[in-house]
Amino acid sequence: MRVRLCFVLLLILLLLAGCKGGSLGSAATQTSQLKVDSLGGWLPFDQFLEESWHSLMRRDPELLTELGLSDAFGMADDQLTDISDTYQKETYALYDQILETLYSYDRAALTPEEQLNYDIYAYYLEDMLRGQAYLNDVYPVNHFSVGVQNQLIHFFTNIHPVTDHQSAEDYITRLSQVDDKFDQLIANMQRSEEAGVITPRLILQWSLGDIRQLADSPAKTTPFYTSFSEKVTALDSLNVDQKEALIDSAESEIEASVIPAFRALAGYLEELQQRAPNQGGVWQHPNGEAYYEYLVAHYTTTDLTPDEIHQFGYDDLARIQAEMRLVFDRLGYPAEEGLPELFDRVEKDGGTLYGDEIVAGYQAIIADAKVSAAQVLDLQPRADVIVIPGPTGGYYVGPAVEGSRPGAFYAAVSGSEPRFGMASLAYHEAIPGHHTQVALAMEMDLPSFRRGSHFTAYVEGWALYAE
Repeated sequence: MRVRLCFVLLLILLLLAGCKGGSLGSAATQTSQLKVDSLGGWLPFDQFLEESWHSLMRRDPELLTELGLSDAFGMADDQLTDISDTYQKETYALYDQILETLYSYDRAALTPEEQLNYDIYAYYLEDMLRGQAYLNDVYPVNHFSVGVQNQLIHFFTNIHPVTDHQSAEDYITRLSQVDDKFDQLIANMQRSEEAGVITPRLILQWSLGDIRQLADSPAKTTPFYTSFSEKVTALDSLNVDQKEALIDSAESEIEASVIPAFRALAGYLEELQQRAPNQGGVWQHPNGEAYYEYLVAHYTTTDLTPDEIHQFGYDDLARIQAEMRLVFDRLGYPAEEGLPELFDRVEKDGGTLYGDEIVAGYQAIIADAKVSAAQVLDLQPRADVIVIPGPTGGYYVGPAVEGSRPGAFYAAVSGSEPRFGMASLAYHEAIPGHHTQVALAMEMDLPSFRRGSHFTAYVEGWALYAE
């Protein structure tokens, strides 16, 4: 899976359609109203879908900022999302409440389209509630982009808007909350340990390098400072004194909150390593087998067992490698060589790009893909997709709903990039893959929850098909 998961987080997107309480839409909808005490009165089914989904969205202010929807929801961009155990349990209670209300509607009285929405929403809510049993089984700190610490850096440097004095102040306010968020993170990991779940040592070691480096860095060298300083300096609406005051305030908050937070996390992880298991695999969790079965169902949306999927993977791998062997034969490569040697040959023969060449290469591939996709797809998203260079890459982040930020494919430029793999990755992440699907979903006339909910089997399945 190469799309950024947050999505959420990288991938949860929604278009605010607004409440539809004044328009019941159909006779079936009119007969399917009921009293929804917690959501504010007698609601037609369509309005219930909107208001219940919005109540969930309001619990994630970072996501609303990422989607550019804070103003639409009447919220400021000055709060980090609470990840405490208490807050998470409250969110699950809301899931349960919404599902119970959904069940109260007479599905038979709904239109066919409404019945489809009913079924999708029920599946989504039921799946989320099944996951509550495994809150302690996750590894929130990891070396991937979905690690909490990495998501936070990405949020402040690439997502949080700094377009005027107020948004700059909001950025600083959020900086002051990083220590509280990391306190919640550490408390969650301690709770997992009490339940018998500790992140494997190798993951802790891979994660610790960057965390310790930031913890030991002067404020002015952190990405929180450099990104903010660049954005504030570029604002024409502020004078020099205002810019300096904002930048100084950010530096103070980084010294007071951000760096201590990373130091506390680094210290905890270093101490946790002493008790961490040497092996990976959730089989070693107290409820590891049940957790794994849940994950398989969650990500595949099937009833296949882990053993069935494992065998399917082996069979598919054999098929793919046989097809690759035919291609290697056509290239005249030695039949006795194994895959590592053969890929070395492909890389050498295809060529390698470095630095800015990588960005230009992906830009050319995506530009060509736009032309080709237009010949076979009758729908094209209005939002553009750009290539952003960075130390890490190979993932996509969707655009802001209100158009302030395009979709972005992040390309790693810190090393080299074999030319032979670039096209399929660009097709997967950008066009006609994730960007085409995600941006189009945002722009379609669907209930907000269908624009915002994320089903990995569909999202990754489309992107793989796009390759």
